[in-house]
Amino acid sequence: MALALAGCPTAPVDDDDDSTEDGSEDETRPVICAAVAPSVSNDPDGGFLVETEHYRLHLRGVGDDEAEELGRIAETAWDAWQAYFSQGFDVDAPLEAYVEGDYNAFAQRLITDGLDPDDASGAGGYYHPSTRRAYLYAQPSVWFTRVLFLHELAHQAHGEARDSGDVPGWYVEGVAEFVSRHDWDGTCLRLGVTPHLSLEDPAAAAASDVPGVSLAEWFDDGAWPGRPLAMEFLRLVHTSPDLAPGWDALRTTIDADGSVSSDEVEEVFGISIEQLEQRLVAFVPTDQEPMIPVYLEWLHRTPQSVRGWADGVITVSRHKNPPAEISLVSEGPSTGGVGLLLSWDSGSDYDALVLKPDGALWSFNAVGGTNTWSSAGSVGAPGTSVAWTLRHEDAEAVVTVDGVEVRVPTHATPSAGLAVENDDVIFTELSWRP
Repeated sequence: MALALAGCPTAPVDDDDDSTEDGSEDETRPVICAAVAPSVSNDPDGGFLVETEHYRLHLRGVGDDEAEELGRIAETAWDAWQAYFSQGFDVDAPLEAYVEGDYNAFAQRLITDGLDPDDASGAGGYYHPSTRRAYLYAQPSVWFTRVLFLHELAHQAHGEARDSGDVPGWYVEGVAEFVSRHDWDGTCLRLGVTPHLSLEDPAAAAASDVPGVSLAEWFDDGAWPGRPLAMEFLRLVHTSPDLAPGWDALRTTIDADGSVSSDEVEEVFGISIEQLEQRLVAFVPTDQEPMIPVYLEWLHRTPQSVRGWADGVITVSRHKNPPAEISLVSEGPSTGGVGLLLSWDSGSDYDALVLKPDGALWSFNAVGGTNTWSSAGSVGAPGTSVAWTLRHEDAEAVVTVDGVEVRVPTHATPSAGLAVENDDVIFTELSWRP
């Protein structure tokens, strides 16, 4: 049966990476691809020293593979900064960033550089124009460490690119939050996306903040709305075809002069502040991350791809609003199993189906903290890729695995999502029918 399936809110990365759904070119979020080979050595202070053409990174709290990956991301982001910020820039020496292993080391690094850790209280990262360095410490997930890394590098780049040192807090934080959400497949980087998933889920936080929003207070008084809502405003104005050109002009003025008034905003956009607020209120609920990682580790990669991995346990990522049907392709299992989440009431009450390297299918049933594995049939030994679909009929999940249909009884509320058991798997071609 042919189905019309809807994908992630951002457009697919394919041979025409900047194409939107209507076939037009989206130049507000270009894809930057680069073959970067960082130099990785031991840092005198411990951890790794990663050097690229434009960056010198002091990295602790991450492994050697991730240290090299952060180097590739940073250097690719250099070209992305030039494309994004209204004024290009260059540097006489590589920009420096510090990723520490924990908060105490982060605070000590700030002290060493003559900064006050209290100024970064409650934050996972910090940038200060006096040192021109970016600082952060490793976060609970790989994804959020990368997001925070790009957030602080964005502050650093923004400071280099703009003329004014004094800009509204909501603007400078909104920019860093917006560009830090990214696609990265190891080679290509796109900034300013709505990811499939994150533990932090700032879009959901913005949904609770948006009632009563006053944009006039943002522009005229520098009122602080919080990072999630500032990020959502940036997403609105960058991704709305009728607003994006005007926003480019406005942010050029802010970067040069430090601010714009609400009257200037109305003149440039050609709509009232009240109408712009109404647009924001309507936009935020539509801009939600579709999935929630339940356990570590899950990583957004591209508009149609995520990665999940687990060591010795099962990890799942579920849809916030379970669709009627999902379709996807996974890598074949290698050390454990790969499959789908079938039902969900809580982290101790759910069902999943997992495919093993020999083609055996096993259902995983969690009820009140008691976990049970049961044989659910078998398919041919999987190759390098496996095609999946999932729908529900009454109390059964109907799953096709490489064209073979399997019906699995479920014990919790029908749901949909991804599952990995003691393996490391990339999922691609993610799509779903509401």
